[in-house]
Amino acid sequence: MVELPLEPPLPPDPPRLRMILAYLERQIAETDVVGMYLRLQRDAVRKELASA
Repeated sequence: MVELPLEPPLPPDPPRLRMILAYLERQIAETDVVGMYLRLQRDAVRKELASA
């Protein structure tokens, strides 16, 4: 198993930092959307099981 560094090195220039920040924010938003979809699916399955 590969261990990740606790604090990965970041570029010193603000334009690149802004690009990294935008990327990370997009990834977080997409993960939140996927999580919401999976929770909705889980709830639907639970509802079906309860009525079966």
